[in-house]
Amino acid sequence: MAKTQNTPDARILVGIDISKNRHEVLIAVPGKTCWRRMTVLNTVDDYQRLISLLRGFERH
Repeated sequence: MAKTQNTPDARILVGIDISKNRHEVLIAVPGKTCWRRMTVLNTVDDYQRLISLLRGFERH
């Protein structure tokens, strides 16, 4: 079981279920009820897509 730690600067929670060919990602913003789910294939393009999405949360 994963431990969680609440800190004043906590921005988002990301869970990744890793497998050989693809990874299931769940993104949650504390205090909001909406969650974002996505599949990331084991490719550089999809890793970059995930990185871009996560960096986008810095602007909010």
